[in-house]
Amino acid sequence: MQKNLKFDIIIKESGDRLQRYFVKNEAIINDIVKIMGDDYFHITKVMRMKCSDNVIICNEDKSWLCSIKEITNDSVYLKILEEVEEKKELPIEITIAQGIIRKEKMEEVIDKITQMGALYYIPIQMDRCNVKINSEKIDKKIERMNKIAKEAAEQSHRSKILKVKYPIDFIDMIYLKKETTNMDKFKKILSGELYDPMDPEIAKEQFPKIDKIILEYNNTSINDTEKREKMLGEILGRAGKNCFILSPFSATWGCNTYVGDNFFANFNFTLLDDAEVHIGNNVKFGPNVTIVTAGHPIYPELREKGIEYNLPVRIGNNVWMGAGVIVLPGVTIGDNSVIGAGSVVTKDIPPNTVAVGSPCRVMREIGERDKKYYYKDMEIGSEWK
Repeated sequence: MQKNLKFDIIIKESGDRLQRYFVKNEAIINDIVKIMGDDYFHITKVMRMKCSDNVIICNEDKSWLCSIKEITNDSVYLKILEEVEEKKELPIEITIAQGIIRKEKMEEVIDKITQMGALYYIPIQMDRCNVKINSEKIDKKIERMNKIAKEAAEQSHRSKILKVKYPIDFIDMIYLKKETTNMDKFKKILSGELYDPMDPEIAKEQFPKIDKIILEYNNTSINDTEKREKMLGEILGRAGKNCFILSPFSATWGCNTYVGDNFFANFNFTLLDDAEVHIGNNVKFGPNVTIVTAGHPIYPELREKGIEYNLPVRIGNNVWMGAGVIVLPGVTIGDNSVIGAGSVVTKDIPPNTVAVGSPCRVMREIGERDKKYYYKDMEIGSEWK
């Protein structure tokens, strides 16, 4: 079908730009698009559209002119009429990094920079920021900001949505070039969307580089601390001061992981950092700890295609994870928490707690007794108080 013929006619007849909506790839089956949730409400209750009305649908790679085919109690079904060629994005990709500000102001900034054409927004935690990050609520806040960015992109008739990233500190921002270079080439890897991890372009960039340097790291003497620290700085997106990882160590990317100061990981630390992994200061891992950001669809026909998705993992300050702990995609572990040996962490763990099990559950809060006893009834000596 020739592109833009019907689109041009409809635009001329309407005398205005069409309403547009962004959808995930899985919402498009053949030439039918299924709309649910907030967009369903907007189409039916806000815009009061009817069957045969036209809209633009985008998946951030392509745009289509669509006509409403059917409206049910919870879904709108659209029929794709033709693909639309659009040149609405800037020739360069712009990333905005800004010190964290109040929620209302940040929402306004996201709206404006989306209209301006920016593609990424990264909040920076500065020492003198009045607003501090609440690690327990960060996921919901990022979800809210990305929703605002989506709505702003639809209203300003863009073909791509601004991505709001997780907050980082000022030091991480210095190392940002590694991350943004990676994002420019492989946006879907970090976006949470489905993608093919065995795409030749991705494999060519990923495996030769990481295999070579990690092999060299694992074969470097544990006593050659200066060389090992330098190599960790090359492997990771950021390696803080006194960062120490015992060999063997393995990672899928390395550059998507940001580690704070005084980090220690025992033998066999496995890092599947296809999405971002943020590890705070004074964190300790026992042997055989695994962090996983990659997942696969439950539906078997999708798994047959080899596709996957990635969700970020965040580990707060002063966290201790025992031997054999596995952290799964999308999990946040709060400051000062302890994760018992052999646990499988499938959901967020609040700060200042002891959690254990498969799946991992909070057993208790860290309290006054822990100031007196370090293990069962063994008291902490005065020299350590």
